[in-house]
Amino acid sequence: DHVDRLLATRAPQDAYTAYLLVSQCANFNRHHELEFHDDKSGAKRGLNPEERRHMAAMCGQMTERERLARLDYLAAAVNGGIPGAVLAHVAEGPFGDPSALTTRPDDPLVREWKASAVEQLTRAGEAGDQATLTVWGIQRLYGSDLAPKDPVQGYAYLVASVILEAERLGLGTLSAQ
Repeated sequence: DHVDRLLATRAPQDAYTAYLLVSQCANFNRHHELEFHDDKSGAKRGLNPEERRHMAAMCGQMTERERLARLDYLAAAVNGGIPGAVLAHVAEGPFGDPSALTTRPDDPLVREWKASAVEQLTRAGEAGDQATLTVWGIQRLYGSDLAPKDPVQGYAYLVASVILEAERLGLGTLSAQ
């Protein structure tokens, strides 16, 4: 019901929230556990028995169709420019199968997905999505399944990420002197 209410708004941020909820349920159903940071201690912890029962009740009836629909929710968030959505899209891999990049690299559909993912990462980085700048910078610096090694471009993305973080922290503009 919560996912349906989010999707009814047709807002990209709500589509991303729906994706995150369904993904958490899919992850819980697969592993019967979730790990998160405890707000009080700041440390990672697993679910306590009451939380585990709640997750089982909330996620236990999820169908395969509902699980796969998360990729549509994520696509709406990516198209809406929601920060972090492109990185989630890349982590999901082609059609929800991250192994396809290595097991089927010559598949025309995988190659098309890869080209689209590279374009989306570049666009999100150029839009100033700091997490994307960092991840894409590292991938370009060392090379990845998505892009060949390009240290100059990798460093450029990483420097841009540091400048944005300095501005976010109120440290002023960094200059190269």
